[in-house]
Amino acid sequence: MMVSQWTASPMWSRVLALVLTAASWMVYGWVSWVEGPGWVTLADALAPLLPQTWIAGLWSGGWDLVVSGVACTALGLGAVALGFVRFAGRDL
Repeated sequence: MMVSQWTASPMWSRVLALVLTAASWMVYGWVSWVEGPGWVTLADALAPLLPQTWIAGLWSGGWDLVVSGVACTALGLGAVALGFVRFAGRDL
């Protein structure tokens, strides 16, 4: 939904959504893999901003499910808000 508000073309919004989704998995892989002393701090800061970090909690049940559900909802609303900021500035 965020990228569909960035472009006027449905085709480009699909392409951007696929690219951003693939990029988020690559960043998640890097965050999970990094071990350097300076990079660990950056990875720890980025990890909560990635939805992949919260996937395991969605399958756990109990409070982990609630926390992960709230985190994923907040990330989704934040992405839509970023898209809306761009959409609101367009001259329709």
